Amino acid sequence: MSPENKRYYPTGLDYWAASALIKVSQKEAFFTPHGNLLWLGCLSEMKRFSAIPDMIHRTDLWIHARRTAYLGTLLGTIIARGENPDIDTDKIFRMGYHHDDPEIITGDLPLPLKQALSEEEKLVLKEDETRAIKTLALLFGKNRPEGYLSDHHEMTAKESPEAQILDIA
Repeated sequence: MSPENKRYYPTGLDYWAASALIKVSQKEAFFTPHGNLLWLGCLSEMKRFSAIPDMIHRTDLWIHARRTAYLGTLLGTIIARGENPDIDTDKIFRMGYHHDDPEIITGDLPLPLKQALSEEEKLVLKEDETRAIKTLALLFGKNRPEGYLSDHHEMTAKESPEAQILDIA
């Protein structure tokens, strides 16, 4: 059977991601009264490095996303004060905040495991993450999906100074 004809069978993670998105969509609002995205509850439920059984303190993707956003913003601020005053630290923060959003759907895959993937597996993962971002972009209403998709494309390309700073963070 050729790869195009293979039937895809949903995994437990697929069902979990779908149920998490359904919970958010059933609230008919995507933001809390304080302006936080409701789907961030999904991120806080996803523990990092789930393949490693014994850890003293296992962070979740929500904590990781915030740390990355703040660290990237700090690095961007330092660089903006020195070599490049045109660095957009707001963009770095926004991209850092959302850099792992595809993992709401695809699940957390730590960097060492990503680096061990074959080229074919990396391509499949990239396609899965692209589909996940397009799905999540639908949650932003009429005006925001383009910016959300643009930010993720910029992060993936890693060509802008902001994306390169975030990659270091």
